[in-house]
Amino acid sequence: SPSSAVLTACRDFGGDRAGEARCAGNERGAKQASRRLEEAGSDEYCAPGFTGPECQLCAAENHYLVDGDECEECAARGAAAGCIVGIVLGLCVACGLAVWAYSMTAWRKKTFIGPLLRFADRSVKYYVGGGMTAKVKILFGFYQIST
Repeated sequence: SPSSAVLTACRDFGGDRAGEARCAGNERGAKQASRRLEEAGSDEYCAPGFTGPECQLCAAENHYLVDGDECEECAARGAAAGCIVGIVLGLCVACGLAVWAYSMTAWRKKTFIGPLLRFADRSVKYYVGGGMTAKVKILFGFYQIST
């Protein structure tokens, strides 16, 4: 607000002098000799195309800030959903193939896939024998709390 005792400069994130590109200042032209403060909700101090605190939001609908000083249009929701569904289906197929190959006991003597399956057997033996399930759960819980 105009009566605020704290002034915040536009920070440069995402590139050199990006804050200057987003924050145009609030001088209204050469006629005014001095700057004056605008209210916190006012966007008159932002460059065209930017809005919000420190001008870190894009004024255009469905756009996001890239590299600190330019806005790009968001991807279509259908494209993002299709990509996520494709990744999930691909992971399910890969896991299914891995389980199927692991269940083939005769393949353990094959030249190409045998060493990989024998390694998987040893890994499962050490994972279960070392009580790693509880340790992985604790580690995962710690990660969730710390971040």
